Amino acid sequence: MSPTSEHCQRSPGRPRRLRAGLDGIRQGMDPGQARDDLTYLADVDRLPHSLFDAVEAFRADPLTAEVFHEQFISDYAEMKLGEWERANVEVTDRERSAYLLNL
Repeated sequence: MSPTSEHCQRSPGRPRRLRAGLDGIRQGMDPGQARDDLTYLADVDRLPHSLFDAVEAFRADPLTAEVFHEQFISDYAEMKLGEWERANVEVTDRERSAYLLNL
C-alpha cells in the first residue's frame, strides 16, 4: 500500500466518489469504455497543482455541498489551508542545500 493510498489517509474523497457514483447510476449515465492505458498520458483534466488549489477546488465543487455539512467543509478547508501555509513558511533541508548553500 502506498503512503498516498486512500486506505492510509483519511480524506473526504471516498464519500464524494460514492455519492458521484450513486448519482451517475440514478441518472443512468454511461461511464464510457473501460480504459487500461496510461491515463497520465491521456488528454484528461489535470489534478490541482498545489494543496491550496485542491482546497479551492474542493470548496467550489457543488458535489462537496451535497455530500458534506457546511461546518465540515469550513473546518476541513481551514485545516488544509493551515497545512499549506505551514509548508510554505518552512525552509526544508533540501531547499537549504539546493539554494542557500550554492549561492
